[in-house]
Amino acid sequence: MTLEFPARSLAPKRSPVARQRRRPASTPAADETRQRIVDATIETLKTEGIVGASARAIARTGEFNQALIYYHFGSIDEVMIEALAHMGRQRIALYEDRLAEVSTFPELALVGAQLHKEDTSAGNITVLTQILAGAVSAPELGPRMAEQFQPWNDLVERAIRQVLAGGPFEEAFPVADLALAVSALFLGIELLTSLDPDTDREDSLFRTIGLIAALVDAVLTTGIMPAPAPPARTRARGGRQQIDTR
Repeated sequence: MTLEFPARSLAPKRSPVARQRRRPASTPAADETRQRIVDATIETLKTEGIVGASARAIARTGEFNQALIYYHFGSIDEVMIEALAHMGRQRIALYEDRLAEVSTFPELALVGAQLHKEDTSAGNITVLTQILAGAVSAPELGPRMAEQFQPWNDLVERAIRQVLAGGPFEEAFPVADLALAVSALFLGIELLTSLDPDTDREDSLFRTIGLIAALVDAVLTTGIMPAPAPPARTRARGGRQQIDTR
């Protein structure tokens, strides 16, 4: 398998020697080297993008021999998938405890907003978009990449089940589908906002999601749709139009 690109593939062919080697046994030294390779891959994706993430560039970033990439992973594809898996594990480690305490949909929306800010600050969105872009023309990688998102989907599903637990709608929703929809919405926001970063716009977007979450939470809790607020009326005063909030 190789990642394909519009112009040319940057995943070098493996040497005959590399093809004959099996993945080395897990030892502290080998695990440390593998982690160095993954860290260097993530950093290279942040600075060079997928087009510049060749074995030579990754090795230069991590200051190691590029042959180590093929010795430990076999191909650039495998390093990319492991980089995605590593980011997922880090994300779950950071947010598992926070999501375990979620009891309302507004709280779930707040965790999503926090995650977005931290992903943006850490450059994780850049890495994610670059890996997905590189895999567009390699359909066989799709299922394997989707596997890396499944632990996160499972975590979101558990959080949603917590919110619905004991309520009248606990068994009314296909929670697995709802969790996938939430994950897809979040991923879409991450991808789209990376195209034109605007902190104020992103804050406004997550405030709106929070309001929608509060509305959904109210319906699930009471079974009653809250009445919409009446439109603001204007009244003339001293030649000026003023908002009447009475």
